[in-house]
Amino acid sequence: MNSLDEKDRFSMMRCGIYFGLLIFIFTLETGSQDVYPKYLSQFMKFWPTRGVDLNLDGSVNSLDVFLLTQYWHRSLSAMPENSLVVNASSFGAIENDALSDMDAIQSAIDYVFMQGGGTVKLNAGTFLIQNRNTASEGSLEIKDNVSLVGAGIGITVLKLMDNLNKDIHGLIRNSYLVNANSTIQDFTLDGNRQNNTGRVIGFFCGTSPGSLDTDVDIRCIRIEIQHCRDYGFDPHERTTRLYLIDCLAHDNGLDGFAIDYCNDSVLQGCKAWNKIGRASCRERV
Repeated sequence: MNSLDEKDRFSMMRCGIYFGLLIFIFTLETGSQDVYPKYLSQFMKFWPTRGVDLNLDGSVNSLDVFLLTQYWHRSLSAMPENSLVVNASSFGAIENDALSDMDAIQSAIDYVFMQGGGTVKLNAGTFLIQNRNTASEGSLEIKDNVSLVGAGIGITVLKLMDNLNKDIHGLIRNSYLVNANSTIQDFTLDGNRQNNTGRVIGFFCGTSPGSLDTDVDIRCIRIEIQHCRDYGFDPHERTTRLYLIDCLAHDNGLDGFAIDYCNDSVLQGCKAWNKIGRASCRERV
């Protein structure tokens, strides 16, 4: 009888473990706001507070790798399914000339957005951009269900024009309204700090400070940000499911990556070096 009792207890314990695992997996799939932030903070501790490297590969345990895979799988499933693809050159963007291409690229983004989403392609070469009327408007505004895709880091370059000397809160940014499902991929953002005195941020997302709203599914894939007088990547409060994958930030005035009030988010394969000001990476929740 005692032996049977021990087997029963063991079976009950095993069933309890299996049941707990099922609940855990279900929680992952349904995106519980209680579980994800705990594991986000768990792998945040691997970030260096100073130094030149911000690379999580090989620096997390198997559970964190599983969770990173889950995050990335969910992000890919949320990417735009619209097959519309346009080239910014069709809207007047001309690489390697001396004129601003900002309005032409923005027109391509706006067109794709109005069609329900898709991809704006950028050719190889350097495209010049400028400031708008106020610092908070930034330069280019990426919109819901739109991907802006270049030919590769260092191959496609969006560069701030000389001698503008204006503050710009995002060479590329989301609006202060709620934004969802946008991607920038495979190009370099150059803040041209050698020829500008304004405070320039490379990439900015997030809603109005203090708001309970949040941007969702914002992706930067193989993006390089260099020569900005302010932050490189500045995802802001609040952003949910931010993905910075294989991104580079260097020779910027402040932090290469300033992660501020971002939940359920992934930084993978990212590197920062040669900061001019404070640490290469800063995280605040």
